[in-house]
Amino acid sequence: MKKYFILFFMIFLFNDFSHSLELKPKLFFDMEHGERYLTIEDEFSDYDFNIDKSYSYNSFKFGYKQKINSTSIVSAIFKRSEQDYSYSRDKDLNNSWQSLIFYYKKNINKVVELKFESNIKKINYDEVISADKENLWYKTGFSLKLKPTSTNFFTSKKNIYYFTYSYKNRDYDNASEKNSYSNSIISKWVRKISPAVRFITRGKYNVRKYDVESGQRQNSDKYSVGCRIEYDFNK
Repeated sequence: MKKYFILFFMIFLFNDFSHSLELKPKLFFDMEHGERYLTIEDEFSDYDFNIDKSYSYNSFKFGYKQKINSTSIVSAIFKRSEQDYSYSRDKDLNNSWQSLIFYYKKNINKVVELKFESNIKKINYDEVISADKENLWYKTGFSLKLKPTSTNFFTSKKNIYYFTYSYKNRDYDNASEKNSYSNSIISKWVRKISPAVRFITRGKYNVRKYDVESGQRQNSDKYSVGCRIEYDFNK
């Protein structure tokens, strides 16, 4: 209960601070409890699931979003989650984590939107056997969104271009030999063929390096490319 009291205190503090500066932020507080399968994240498509592993969880989020002016927005979201795995064979995976996400978004002009984003996350495990998995990671980067306005094929209003660069660093509390960092570049092109049809192409390039290379942990670079067609029957 102590952490919830602190969180509610933060909400009131933000509210008073915003009133003193005549700001009008958007605040939210979210709590959730339930059960899930372990998710397998895919950078581009929907999440997949590992049906052999499931857990119960408690999570809460507190978010702050402020429109600075007609072209700029700043936002911060704090999240905490606790996960308790269903089967005894998976108890070494029981964990809790906290994360803080911050971003600043600005419309430079009618064509270019710029966004800076940072994310920090601390993961702790319940079982001593999993102490070497505890780690702190942070990720920071920027993205560009381009919405052309001319009449040429690649620069018409039917196109949207996305470009993202990010840097991620992971430090382990009790296993420094596993420390690593990575650089990623993601690009995407969305072409509106008709009001109902969109064609999307995408690509990603990632370089990961370890502080200490070994037989199990080798520096590497990976890439992926793909395409997608969407049809909206509501249009």
